[in-house]
Amino acid sequence: MTSDVMATLAKWNETLVRDEDDTIAICFGLSVTLYFHNGHTAEKRRASLECFNEYEKLCGSSLRWHRVTANSSRFSPTAKLRNRDMSPYLLSSEWEQEELRDQAWAFYWHGGDHKDDASALKINAFGSPRMKAELHNSLSFIQMSFPILQFGDKLELFYEFVLRCCELLKPFHGYGGIALITSPDRGLVQSYSPDIAAFAFRYPGIEIDRPMSHKFAIQEGIKGGNWLTILSNHFVEKLDGSDNIIKKLEEPFVLESYNDGILVIAGTAPEVGDRNRNIDTPQYRKLAKVLRPIRIRYHPCVYPKGRFSEEGVFAEWMARFDE
Repeated sequence: MTSDVMATLAKWNETLVRDEDDTIAICFGLSVTLYFHNGHTAEKRRASLECFNEYEKLCGSSLRWHRVTANSSRFSPTAKLRNRDMSPYLLSSEWEQEELRDQAWAFYWHGGDHKDDASALKINAFGSPRMKAELHNSLSFIQMSFPILQFGDKLELFYEFVLRCCELLKPFHGYGGIALITSPDRGLVQSYSPDIAAFAFRYPGIEIDRPMSHKFAIQEGIKGGNWLTILSNHFVEKLDGSDNIIKKLEEPFVLESYNDGILVIAGTAPEVGDRNRNIDTPQYRKLAKVLRPIRIRYHPCVYPKGRFSEEGVFAEWMARFDE
């Protein structure tokens, strides 16, 4: 990895947006989001637990705040916990009871100094209720983020972690790279939604990720690609197989297989780009062309203010790598 690439990563590792109370509203991290079906089943809850345990091994001691259950909006300090074992919650036999068929499971842990800080140390997951999964094939997700320099110049450790999680969870699809991460405080996010759009349109390689909003729009197709793109065999077949995919992408792209799909790696490091300085994202452009047949075309508004509050603008952003 070149010194220029490391300097770019270091810049984004240190970029923060704070409000007048010094709360971090926006930061940036090395992030992956995996979407999967049948989140209500014991198999997927166990796989999600194992992903959490894999994450916790890497940086669990730095997680300062947590909330568990889909109905909770209040964070508690992890310092008060006896342990960080999530199995009593995720593996409870109560999930099999009929009266819980319309309830989701969820958890959110992060490493901010303050409970409302945006933090690059973050693991956030949502399991769709059994009723919605069975009737509407509703997607569930897990989102995991690290500081951009967590792995130094050994970024292969990040995608090896992602590959392990794919083997556990067997996701339908997903993506990973440098992502804009917002505060868990919804009011603060709303206030800074114009800034989020400004970052998004200037730096095309940065992922804008709101999985609770995306999961309704991406049930039939993918949101798009980034440095890492996760495709189940369902999508690999739609693109005429992994051999055809890598033939079209060529070097420096790499394909790694897991037990239900592939991980597409767009070179040795993420691209960020900068439209104000005419810095392009050539690998992401090539990837977007190959993925075009399986990408969604429409997405509703994702923020209440700024450009992303306007109809059609987020769809425009999703197509940002197209020629």
